[in-house]
Amino acid sequence: LGIIGVVAAITIPSLIKTYQEKVTVNKVKKMYSTLNQALKLAINEYGEVSLWDYGGGSSWTQESAEKFWNYFKTYFKIARECKSEENCTINIMKFLDDETYEHLPNYDSSTNYKKIILNDGSLLWFRTNGEFCQYSDARESNVCAILCYDVNGIKKPNTLGKDIFVFQIKSNAVATHPYDDCSLNSNKGGWGCSKYIIKNGNMNYLHKK
Repeated sequence: LGIIGVVAAITIPSLIKTYQEKVTVNKVKKMYSTLNQALKLAINEYGEVSLWDYGGGSSWTQESAEKFWNYFKTYFKIARECKSEENCTINIMKFLDDETYEHLPNYDSSTNYKKIILNDGSLLWFRTNGEFCQYSDARESNVCAILCYDVNGIKKPNTLGKDIFVFQIKSNAVATHPYDDCSLNSNKGGWGCSKYIIKNGNMNYLHKK
């Protein structure tokens, strides 16, 4: 019995972690598919994103994000939409190397972001660029909006590459974040872990240094 107990103590946490990673991978892949499908349906109805009326100008505003969201919100199962209410989304985010994102805006109270709680408890928050898909982000041009997806809501770890994943909404498709920084060795990395998961179908980067 003692031997069984020791083996169980060693293996069960590993099995739980492996299971949790598989759940996260499936959620990220599903969200990527859902975003692309929703965008495709919205484009079929309203035309390419660059033609949508969602604000314009050089500022990032909640009004612009709200108008943008209205074009494809019907394709999501929504529990709650937020504006500047607190306790809706996160206010502290970390990089994959556990460094705190020092220049992070307080997403929970920010008026620049549209924030959505989905029925499964996950979060979406995003901002538009206000320039009708003429914005450059992470060396990518023609980005219409930048979207973050937290698979487990406001629960920790609230870390890029662990439970937070970033996507770019372009004029005719949703793309993963282009950075190749999904590694524990990357300084303030984790932005590109959506790209890693869609390409590799796993989170093995969490076990390599």
